[in-house]
Amino acid sequence: MNRTSLEQLADRILLFLRSTPKRKIEINNLAKKLKAESTNVKAALRILNEWGYKFQQDKNRISFVSAPDILSATEISHKLKTKFIGRIVHSFNTVKSTNDIAHQLADKGTIEGTIVTAEKQTLGKGRLGRSWHSPDKMGIYVSIILRPKFTPGQAPGLSIMSALAVAETLDELAPKKVQ
Repeated sequence: MNRTSLEQLADRILLFLRSTPKRKIEINNLAKKLKAESTNVKAALRILNEWGYKFQQDKNRISFVSAPDILSATEISHKLKTKFIGRIVHSFNTVKSTNDIAHQLADKGTIEGTIVTAEKQTLGKGRLGRSWHSPDKMGIYVSIILRPKFTPGQAPGLSIMSALAVAETLDELAPKKVQ
């Protein structure tokens, strides 16, 4: 099994183990449930460890313990019950610009509400093509594909309203820590 296939299996394992927190499952049973070879399950678990996921393992049984603080598609999608924004997530470690990727996806017809996120941008862009400083793990760098029913001239307020809504939501979760 190649690396990409193992990473896909790792995501499936993670979703399964997170759906049954604190429950230990035998690796062979996990492999059967996911219709995979146990050697591939073990390799996928090593990948999850590389990504920073923690599991409790004794003998041949495993359970989910914790997730790393990362902006992966799996972490964003976990328990997300959105009907619009975030149904499709494209997540990257480092990109030039999430805006550029979102534009490419939009041009190809991806659905409205698709998001593109990255841990770091090397050539991030703000409004009007302005440079956007995006150091690693210091912010949430995301572009959302929207197809609003108003003209581009009416759009400047959208960024400000969106930023304010996000800041107010985060302030409820972490008072006085949002800047």
